[in-house]
Amino acid sequence: MSSEYVRGFFSRAVLKIAIVNIFGAALYGLGIGFVPIHTTFTSISQNCTLYESESACSAVTATTCIWGDYNNTKQCLFSEPVDCRTFLSQDTCGSASYCAWNFDGHLCAHTAGYSAVESGVFSGSMIVGGLLGSLVIGKIVNAIGRKKSMILLGVISVAGSSLVHIATATRIYALLIAARVIFGIAMGGLCCVAPMYVEEMVPDEYRKPVGVLFQVFCTFGIMLAALVGLVLDPTDFSVNVNMAARLQGFDAVLSIFAVLVVIVGISMEESTKWLSSSKGEESIQLMSQSSGYATQQYSWGDMKFVLFVSFALCVAQQMTGINAIMNYAPNITSSMNLKPLTGNFLVMMW
Repeated sequence: MSSEYVRGFFSRAVLKIAIVNIFGAALYGLGIGFVPIHTTFTSISQNCTLYESESACSAVTATTCIWGDYNNTKQCLFSEPVDCRTFLSQDTCGSASYCAWNFDGHLCAHTAGYSAVESGVFSGSMIVGGLLGSLVIGKIVNAIGRKKSMILLGVISVAGSSLVHIATATRIYALLIAARVIFGIAMGGLCCVAPMYVEEMVPDEYRKPVGVLFQVFCTFGIMLAALVGLVLDPTDFSVNVNMAARLQGFDAVLSIFAVLVVIVGISMEESTKWLSSSKGEESIQLMSQSSGYATQQYSWGDMKFVLFVSFALCVAQQMTGINAIMNYAPNITSSMNLKPLTGNFLVMMW
């Protein structure tokens, strides 16, 4: 690799195009890595038994905790009249609606955080939004251009992340799901617009290294979410850990990157390919760059096998269970005697 090639890659013109992939993908990755951290923080904020002093116990705001006696020791307890730990079997544990059997510890424990169904819906809400966004973005990006589409997606991301802040503060689960769907719509569009823009604007010799930045910074965003979660993870429960502030601080990282996407959209130049096309309407084209022959046009019918292969590869990737591992990494690793968010960070690093 020549020094001239390296200098060209880091030139202002190329970096100005690459930054669309960098910040767009980082936001997408943060959205993916958001779920396990937020779920774990919510569980911590509602689990009275974690808090080790009267002052820490009384400072809990996400649920009602009381400082009282259990087995002749002072502990932070849930406010319900019957302590779940008094149920000694799985059958009797279910007699109280707020109790659930913990298979790892083989004991009956008070529920804290989201239920299994709520966690599943929370995990899948961004995916549903992404599906909707990816279905409509094609028409939008050809109608208003890449620049305006990027700004629009950034604004939608800001709206979604802002609603997450409100849902976190008010503890309204339905609003949180709605916020994630809205955010997912923006992510579905962003996964199309950013790579498309780079493909159309970057010089041919830098197309591959700049194009791969979307995947690189998507994984960076996932790792960054895990790192921020690890930094904000409380370790001393004898003092007020202020989980409300920690949750808002974690949510703020997503909001900051959403604003950065808007700024990138405002600063980027419009795609010259879109400007040169008639009303932004483009046919699907394939070019043989090695032969230098003229562009050949294909209909959707001609592309059906290629589309099928692409669809099958995506389905196969999801069937590996990667999303389940990422979304439930804290639960999986805690069963291996790792702290939930430490284990989550190790999984995301891997």
